[in-house]
Parts: sequence; structure tokens; C-alpha cells
Amino acid sequence: MKSQKIPNNIVRSILPITNKWPAKLMDLVRRNNGGSHEVHQRIQRVQHNGMGLVIIRAQDKKDLSYLKRHYNFHTLHLDDVMSSIQNPKIDFEENYIFFVLHFPQMDTSSRRIELKEIDFFLTEKDVIVIINTPCENIEQTISKISKSKKLRQEFFEKGTGLLLYHILDRLVDSFFPLLNNLENNIDQIDKDVFTNLSPLRNIVEEVSYLKRNLIFLRSIIKPELVAFQNIGKQNHYLIDKESIKY
Repeated sequence: MKSQKIPNNIVRSILPITNKWPAKLMDLVRRNNGGSHEVHQRIQRVQHNGMGLVIIRAQDKKDLSYLKRHYNFHTLHLDDVMSSIQNPKIDFEENYIFFVLHFPQMDTSSRRIELKEIDFFLTEKDVIVIINTPCENIEQTISKISKSKKLRQEFFEKGTGLLLYHILDRLVDSFFPLLNNLENNIDQIDKDVFTNLSPLRNIVEEVSYLKRNLIFLRSIIKPELVAFQNIGKQNHYLIDKESIKY
């Protein structure tokens, strides 16, 4: 079906008011049953079957204004979105669930694991993702969802709870290459120690890097395990029996 042009007065009602809208922003506005469009220069919306995946990058007060206009979120949670390096947590409200989650990402230049905070709002019709700092793993997942109709059908098929599960599942899968890398480092250190192929100073340096990364990785994962253990104990309409299985 051919999409119809949206009158300017309706467009202005769904977009944040700014002094000057880029021309490409108007071109990207769409109202259809799938695909991706920009709602704001830093806000992207992927739609399917009446549900939405809303992605907000590099949030500022304008983005908070967008959230206030379109969703009835608690002020404290909006404040949490603007702050960084929160402790992982899951807060249950009457009409939504708020997640603050941390994910590891290796900085190849420094060889250190970095913490990437991503916040999520789960509502009946939308999953809102707030990306605090650039995160390659979540961007890859979003790109695949927005480009693949088949993937959107799979992810959006059973509601927003399962949509959020699929996104988190992809992010957790990204842990495994990191763990494999750490395991390879252990094997290499073991080899260097018993073959004397590397100077002792280099071995000590490698051990230091490995120890730091392992401790930091554990500090990321352990609090989140505690937070997720509480989900099954909550009686919330957004967490149905199907979602609890996962």
C-alpha cells in the first residue's frame, strides 16, 4: 500500500519543536507498519505491528522533553537517564518497567574492558533504549532489526516483553567473544611462563592486564544477576508467563 503524505500540522505534533528542522528530517518521517525513521536528530524509531523500538543517543534536555511529552515516566527515572554510571537496577512501576544495565566492551587501544551503560523503558507498546555512550554491540543489533523485516517480525511478534528479551539476548551473546579473548590471554601467559619465550617483565604486564579485566568484568556481571533474579518474583502485567520462561 502506498504511504500517504502526513499534513504538516500532524508532523509538528509528533516531533519536538526546534528552531530549525533539517530538511532530511522531514524526508525521513514515515507512518507505516514497519521499518525505521528518525523522530529527532538523535532519536530513531523502528515500528512493527503497532509497537515501537525507540532509540535515543547522546541524550540531553531536549530528549528528556520528548520522553515527557510522549510517556508518563517518573521524574526520578528521567533523572537517572541523564546521570551516568548508575548501579544496575530494575524498577517496576504501574505502567512500565525501568532498567539500568551495564555491558562490557573491549577497548582495543588500551586493552581494557570498558563499561557501557544502556537504559531501557519497557511499556505496553514501546521499548525505549537510551544509549549513554557509543556502544558497538547495541548498534549492531539495532541496525539488524531496522534493516530486516524478517527479524522485526520475529522480535515484535509476541509483544514488547519478548522484544526486549531478544535485544538483551543479543547483548549477552556479545560477552562470549570477550570471554574467549580472555581465555586466549590466559593460554598465552601459560605458554610464555613455561617456554620462557617472553621476558618476565612482559609476562607480569600481561598478568596485570588480565587480572584487571577479569575483576572489572565480574563487577559488571554480578550486580546484574542479582537484579534479574527479582524479575520472576514480580507480578507485573508486562512480564507474562511467556516472558518469564526466558
